[in-house]
Amino acid sequence: MMCEQAAEVHAYHDRELDAARSRAAEAHIQRCADCAALLAELQALSAIIAQAPFPAMPDRSVSRFHGAFHAAQERGMVRVAGWLTAAAAVLLVGSLSLMRWPPDRQTGGVATAARPTAWEVNATTPPAAVAQAEGNSELVQVAQWMADDLSAGSGGTERR
Repeated sequence: MMCEQAAEVHAYHDRELDAARSRAAEAHIQRCADCAALLAELQALSAIIAQAPFPAMPDRSVSRFHGAFHAAQERGMVRVAGWLTAAAAVLLVGSLSLMRWPPDRQTGGVATAARPTAWEVNATTPPAAVAQAEGNSELVQVAQWMADDLSAGSGGTERR
């Protein structure tokens, strides 16, 4: 007949119990013959296993194990790299498709080289030629460039 405390005896033998439960299990084992016999069997089995020799693993088996491990690890890295490359490609195509390309009115929607803004044209034109051509002083011309640049709304980066 088996005692109801057999699981507690197993836990006691494996040193899984805290101090209070361990003292209670010891007291029960002293009173219960079935549990004392079970504990003796467990201790004898542990002694047999502790005395058993460990077989040596051949070097060839160890190298096969390490090779298989590294091959599996590399396959995982290649798989992750493939997924990250695919995700980057999707993000690139998605962001390019969402970009707005300003169509050129003269070419029927086909984008061509952007025309320079007013301040870019005036910055590359000599001041004397601009003043003579438009009849304005240099200070008025600079003010006009700034007004044109600020009225574009994006600090002069917008192409017209």
